[in-house]
Amino acid sequence: MRFFLFLLVSASFLIASTKFEETYRIYKSGDFVTSFKTFKTLAKEEDEDAAYILAYMYEHGEGCEIDMAEANRWYKTASKSYYFRGKKNTNRDINKEKRKLYESLERIEDKDTAETIRKYSQSLYNIKAHKTIYFLPASYRFNNNYPATNGHDAKKLETEFQISLKFDFTANLLNLNEVYSLAYTQLSFWQLYEESAYFRETNYNPEIFVTFPISEIYDNKFIKALRISLEHESNGRGGVKERSWNFLSTSLFFQYKTLFTELKL
Repeated sequence: MRFFLFLLVSASFLIASTKFEETYRIYKSGDFVTSFKTFKTLAKEEDEDAAYILAYMYEHGEGCEIDMAEANRWYKTASKSYYFRGKKNTNRDINKEKRKLYESLERIEDKDTAETIRKYSQSLYNIKAHKTIYFLPASYRFNNNYPATNGHDAKKLETEFQISLKFDFTANLLNLNEVYSLAYTQLSFWQLYEESAYFRETNYNPEIFVTFPISEIYDNKFIKALRISLEHESNGRGGVKERSWNFLSTSLFFQYKTLFTELKL
């Protein structure tokens, strides 16, 4: 029964979305009279996008007589819906605190560098990097004392790579402009140059951390942020070959002009 209700609700949202898209195509084709009627129906059903376009049509007399009172009414309806929807969105608080962190940094004269710093500090890239991400095609180790893996003797030459991503999930719970994040890092050692090309070892490092902008708490010129993190790191092998630990870390972030440094304890 619950699954049926879920499908019913999902279908209703899909139908409403499809109806708006069809009406918008009619509007773009220049048929204002037809699209005006449908947009008005959708706006009364609390579709904020339809309410906004309806207000625009009232303002410019598209498919109707110009009516500024109605235009203002539907503009207010649309903006109110957008506001409450944005207010409930966790990303709104996260982005706000990220902007505060960026605003605490010293300004850089070079425009390209300044834009890169802005995007990184506010996590505006689609994929949010955490620790170093790299791919090392050839890595040679002089001390070849690694244990055999599934009957394979590890060779000195191998490939090494690391991926590390983070996700900011909420912000400002303590009213200190802090940002809470989840992260995952994976470091792999790949015996690529062997016939079987197996993975000698992979280390897994999930973590949860909170970042405080220091300048919002204490006016400091060089120290920009404090991060407290709870981490787990393991090779995931289990038994006597297991190597894992849980630890708490604290990081301080410094800036001197274009130089950014992290001190991790």
